[in-house]
Amino acid sequence: MALPDILAAVPYDPQLAVAVAGRDPYAWEERRVAQRSIFLGQLALGMRTADAARAAGVSTQQISSWSERDPYFGKAYQAVVRYTKEFAAPARTKLSPQRVARLFEMLRTGNYSVAKAAAEIGLTEGAICARRRRDKGFSDLMLEAQSAGQAARDSANNDGSAATA
Repeated sequence: MALPDILAAVPYDPQLAVAVAGRDPYAWEERRVAQRSIFLGQLALGMRTADAARAAGVSTQQISSWSERDPYFGKAYQAVVRYTKEFAAPARTKLSPQRVARLFEMLRTGNYSVAKAAAEIGLTEGAICARRRRDKGFSDLMLEAQSAGQAARDSANNDGSAATA
C-alpha cells in the first residue's frame, strides 16, 4: 500500500488517523479519541445518539461523561446536534401506557391491523412486535384485542350478509 492510499483512507478510519499522527492507536486514550470521532461522524450522518454511540462501541452514559468532562468534545457534540437537527432521524416514540391502551382499543374495533394502528399512534410495527416478544402480559393482551377485533369483523360480515339475504 502506498502512502497516498494511506492518506486517502485517514478521513474514514479514526485509528489510522491516530497512527498517522504518530500515536499508538491501541492506547486507551487514543482509542477513546477514535471512538469520539466515530460517534461524531455517525451523528453527523443523521444517526440517533444511541445508535451513533453503539456504532462507536460506547454507551450513551459515556457520551454524556465525555460531554461534561471534555469541553471541546462537548462543544463539538452540540454543534453536530444543531447541524443535523433538520435531517437527523426522529427520536423514537415510547410505547407508553396511554399508547398501549390506544393500540389495544384500535385492534379491538377490527378496523386496524397492527401495522396501521402502530403507524397511527406514532410507532413502528417492529417496536410492537419486540414488546410482544419480551412481555408475556403484553402479548396476551394483544392476542385478546386481536381476537376481539376478528370477532367484530366477523359480526359485521354476518350482519351485512344477513341484511342482503
